[in-house]
Formats: sequence, structure tokens, C-alpha cells
Amino acid sequence: MLQQSLKIRRVSEVALSTNLHAPRVLPVIVLADISGSMAEHAKIETVNLAMREMLGALASVAEPEVEVRVAIISFGGDIARLHTPLTPPDPMGWEDLTANGGTPLGAALDELVKLTENRTVLPANAFVPTILLISDGHPTDNFDSALARFGKAVVGNSSVRLALRIGPDANEVVLGQFTGDSNAVLAASDAADISRHFQFVTYTVMSRAKSSAQGTTDMPTLRQFGTISGPRF
Repeated sequence: MLQQSLKIRRVSEVALSTNLHAPRVLPVIVLADISGSMAEHAKIETVNLAMREMLGALASVAEPEVEVRVAIISFGGDIARLHTPLTPPDPMGWEDLTANGGTPLGAALDELVKLTENRTVLPANAFVPTILLISDGHPTDNFDSALARFGKAVVGNSSVRLALRIGPDANEVVLGQFTGDSNAVLAASDAADISRHFQFVTYTVMSRAKSSAQGTTDMPTLRQFGTISGPRF
């Protein structure tokens, strides 16, 4: 009986030791507008390509104390759904987004809160998430109510939030309300801008992973990227 008790204790100690040395999760969550207007001017195709490239870059992060995981929440038509669960980045497993319908951004915020409060998916000791909202239009559901719920949630007060405004019709005020800082709203007027801003988001996440592993808080700025021009939306 004593030997069995000692064996159980040793197994528990090994499990605890392993858990203490497990890498902390660094979540990256993309809210992707897939409304009908995203089908215009190859916007959705550009986002799909940029997503695949970002996943490939994040998959190469080699910080033993940090594990990057990525989730994609798409919103279009009347619903928002978890397009890709919070998992290690896998460019080969990426399923392209397709555009159709309205812009239920409020539903996307509710899905975001639901995801981040699920402790079976996002560990309590995870780093605060990096969240990127991509949109080219205006919300078509009750965004204000959803924003109020988002503001009361943990993720609404503890996250790194960026927004990508695609084209001239995107509601910059709404995007600024989401980020809480108008300077965190990036503007894309062409396909090259989308690619460049995705590179910036990727670099931001990789810098966070490196600085977190080293115990620092260094963050990049958009000024490190040059201007690229192309056909405008």
C-alpha cells in the first residue's frame, strides 16, 4: 500500500514538473469579414493568401517557452462562426474564406468572448491575445450591444487589438471603438497594403513571442515597413 502511494506521488510530481515547464500559449485571433463586398477587387483572395503566409511565418516561431496558437472567426451573412479553432499555425491546413451576405460584426464579438472564456481551449495562464479585426464595411447587426458585452469581458480589457480597414467604405469609427485606439486602425487601399499589414501583424506576434520568452516588452512599430503601392480598391 505504501509503495503504491509513493508511486502515485512520484507520478503526480512528474506531471506537475512537466506542466510547470510547458510553454505558455500566445493566442492570435483573427476576426475576418467575409461579407459580399469582400468578393470585389479580389479582396477576399488577397486576405486568403496573406493568411496562409502569416500562418507559415508563425509556424516557424522557435521559442521553447512560448507556443503560438491561431484561431479565425469569420463573419458574413447573418452569422459568425469559428472558421479555424485555436491551434498551432498550419498553412497547409488553411481553408480559404468565401465572401457572401452582410457584416454581422456584433456576432463576431460575441463569438470572440465565447472563445476566450473557454478554459478548455485557452489556458488561464495564457498570454493576453493578439486580435486582428479585418473589415471593409459597416456592421449589419446590433454591434453596439455586442461591443458593450465585449467591453465587460476580460478579453475586452486585456488584449492587444489591431484593426485593418480595407477600402474607403469601412467604418473607421467602429474599428476604432473595437481597438480602443484610432492609431491601431490600419488602412489598406490596395492588395499590397493588405499584404504589408499582415506582415506587420506577423512581426508583432513574433516580437511578442521573443520578448515574452526573454521577459521584456519590446514591440515593433509600423514605421519599420515601407510604403508599397498597387491598384486601389
